Amino acid sequence: MRERRPAIEPLESRTLLAGLPAASITDAALLETDTGTVQAQFSVQLSSAPLSSATVRIDTADGTASATGGDYTAVTGLVLNFGPSLPLSQIVSVDVVGDLLPESAELFFVNLSLPSGLTLDDSQGVATKS
Repeated sequence: MRERRPAIEPLESRTLLAGLPAASITDAALLETDTGTVQAQFSVQLSSAPLSSATVRIDTADGTASATGGDYTAVTGLVLNFGPSLPLSQIVSVDVVGDLLPESAELFFVNLSLPSGLTLDDSQGVATKS
């Protein structure tokens, strides 16, 4: 007697990683000061509470603004932790350095990566400093 195999289900009809919360990050807009620093603040939010611990990595990336050029302070390898009893939203702050140079609006990015226990929805926040 032949063994009966289960029917093959098309990938499009399944929800991958069903039940995991999705993480997203907001954008930020700020006015650059002539001296000192101000903070660009990004909110990282989960769509629902995770059933167990979950993490996501945070890194900045240059756009027209440059960390090595002194426009902002880079963030590398920051890990946010989420859990069943922890808040669904966390703030990531990036220091933006003021200067006296006449500049048009500049951009840099805050990226979410390496999710564990969650999926990524909107994985890139954009900071616009003017």
